[in-house]
Parts: sequence; structure tokens; C-alpha cells
Amino acid sequence: MLTTPLVCALGLIGSVGALGPQESIEVVHQIEDPDALVARLDGRGRAIFADGDLLTFVAWSRAAEFELNNRLGADLKPHENDGYHLAQVRIERLDELLMSYEYLVGDETPGKGLQSWVGSLGPELFPGNEVLLGKTTRYALKSSAFGERRAVQVYEPVREGEEPLPVVYMTDGGAFDRYVGAVDRLIEQGRLAPLVLVGVHSGGYRGSRELLHSTDFDYRALEYLGGLGDERYTQHKRFLAEDVLPWVEQRHGASTERSARVLTGFSNGGAYAVTAGVEQSDLFGTVCAYSVAFFLEDALAEAAAGKELPRFRLAAGTLEHFMRGTRSAEKVLQAAGAEVELRSYVAGHDPLLWKVALLEDLIELFPGED
Repeated sequence: MLTTPLVCALGLIGSVGALGPQESIEVVHQIEDPDALVARLDGRGRAIFADGDLLTFVAWSRAAEFELNNRLGADLKPHENDGYHLAQVRIERLDELLMSYEYLVGDETPGKGLQSWVGSLGPELFPGNEVLLGKTTRYALKSSAFGERRAVQVYEPVREGEEPLPVVYMTDGGAFDRYVGAVDRLIEQGRLAPLVLVGVHSGGYRGSRELLHSTDFDYRALEYLGGLGDERYTQHKRFLAEDVLPWVEQRHGASTERSARVLTGFSNGGAYAVTAGVEQSDLFGTVCAYSVAFFLEDALAEAAAGKELPRFRLAAGTLEHFMRGTRSAEKVLQAAGAEVELRSYVAGHDPLLWKVALLEDLIELFPGED
């Protein structure tokens, strides 16, 4: 089952009392009439069935190691000796569920083959162009703040004229490829105005994957969570402000206007987007932060005092504990006088949620001609 980085899962910084998931998931351990469920496959190798509040995964595999990677806690159970595997969960408002999942065989790397599933009343999933009309480029950008080269990816749409374009700066640039095809298609359809998308990669994890996770080597967490790694966090803010923004504006025609700049992130990156968005409020007109990891409330309130703050678009899943940090951010930012909107989705701590939320926000922030 797909796991959450230790620093987020334990909530090492910040505390928001009893705020938690709004809705629960019940994993069904004793599946009724598995033979009937297998029969419903009707010759298919795999299927997902939604019946009322009951979600069922049925899949066939002869592999010795075969598991379901998902954000709902569902684990596959073998059905006798015929190669079929089943998993069930009960979820409130299942017809609104937004979910990514994949089946893993052997030592396959999680996250490489994620698929999407949405209930009958769920949001649009925004499929992407497989062949882009715009272009993407990956750079190893020299950072004066870090004293090393860091990966940055840039999408630039087909453009008419030389007018600077709105720009979205993404933390966790490693997820850049999940978004760019959908952004390209929305621009092609006229639903989204042409904009520049920038994926700013973190320092990642630099410890041994074979040893117990250590926050000392989790450079992503150190750079995104100010209460955990003050030095790296400050360096990352400098990297974005002093290295990335001027370079993107000069090389890719991105706007220098605060109102046309968006900072976005999810999980640890969501916490960074909130805190850095406040602390560098002169740089960004909008902050889109999703499934916000835990942060220091008092420090955020102090940093926000007396500032002209960006507008904040927040989102989280009703089935994830990171609703806690997201609701906490809403509370602190509203108290500081910021314009804040918080949306909830029936979802876990899920990359599909973050993609849908960002694309919905961008369509509203920068609508196209249609």
C-alpha cells in the first residue's frame, strides 16, 4: 500500500487539536459472496464495482506478489487458489469519490502506473494531450542560494505576440508531468488562458532507501517545512525568489506582475506554499495549497500580521488526516484578513485530488476565451 512520508504522517510540527478527516473509511475484512463478485468480472481481468457505499476491487493475477496501491487502506485478499484477489471498503458519499490506484506485481515502483477512478457524481478528471501543442524543457538551474544545480521544468504554450503570460510555480516539480498534458489541452480548448507552468524540484531524499527514514536526509521536508529545517527552508525561499522567478521571466516570457503569479503545492509542498506565500506576500497574488501538512500556527499568524496577503485557494480530502492542516491554515489566514476559499473532495491523500483541484482553480483564475 502506498505510504506517506514520515514527516507528514507523524505531523512533527504544528498542532490543530481534534480536527481530522470529516468522513470515515471502513475496510471490509470478511467479504460476502466472493464467488458472485468474481462472476461479475465476466471475462475481464480486473474491475471496480460501486454498490451503494461499498467499493469492491476484483483482479486476477498468478503473480506471487500482487498488491493494490491506493490511498484508502484497501488490501487485496486472495480468493482460494484460482488467482483472483478482492478488496472492499465502505465510504460515505461513494458516488463523489475521487481516487487514484494501481496494481503492483513483485517489486514494481509505486506511483509509475497510477490509474484514476471517479464516482458518478465526482468532478471532471481533465484528460491531457499525449502530444503537446506547447513545449516543455527541463533545466539544471544553477542556484546561488543552494550552491548547486537544481532541476526545473518549464511548459510554455503556443503563444501569439510578446505579451508576458501568467505563470504558475509548482513545488514538487517531480509531479510536473502529471499536469502539463491537461494544461495543454485546456488551453487548446479555450477553457484556460495561455500560461507558463514551472515545476520546481525539491532536494528529494538523500539518505539510504534501505535504512529507516531519517528527517536529517529528507531535503524535501527540510526545504518545505520551516519549523523543521529553518536553514534549508530559507535557502529554498531565496532559490525561488532570486534564481527561479527572474530566470523564468527573462527566458520564458512569464509575467512579473504579482497578480499574474501563482504559487502552488501539495502536502509538505502545500505547507510551504502557505507559509512562503505569507512570508513573501509581495511576490504572489494567489496561493493554491492542497492537503496542507502541519505547520506552526503562531509563526504563520505573526508573519501575516499587517501584510497585504495573497488570496488563498485551499483543498483537501474528506478521507485524509491532512484536512487538519488545511482547515488550520484556513482559520489562521482568515483571522489575518486574507481572502480564503476551502473546498473539500471525497478523497484520501491523493495526487488525483491535487491535480483536479489545481486545474479547477486555474480555469477560474485565468479563464480562456470559451
